[in-house]
Amino acid sequence: MTRLLLSMWLLLFCGCGGPKLSDDREVSLEIGEIKTILVDSVSREQTITVKASSPGAPIDLHVYLPQYEEAIERKITLGKPPENLLASQVNAEEASVSAVVPARQETVIRLQPAGRTAATVHLTISN
Repeated sequence: MTRLLLSMWLLLFCGCGGPKLSDDREVSLEIGEIKTILVDSVSREQTITVKASSPGAPIDLHVYLPQYEEAIERKITLGKPPENLLASQVNAEEASVSAVVPARQETVIRLQPAGRTAATVHLTISN
């Protein structure tokens, strides 16, 4: 009985590794359109990887925490580099970024065409 309880405790606290994040989708962006995807929080720090592919239409990809959204949007609108980004890649047809997300924090992934071309983005989010 003691061995069973110990095994369950070890599995619960050491071996679970948290929920797996695996999101694969197509995102359509019109000229000037901004789309955001919210990634749910988890109970511990995690590293997420975001990959975006948009052949023929460069995009801007930003990853940040929701509490900084207003300030980040303001900076991007003014053409200034935003602060408090977890990860970012701009003017890319192929983007791949990793971001360390604190425990119990949702994450925002922001996509926008980098130029005057609509884009179809293949987006993969994982941890």
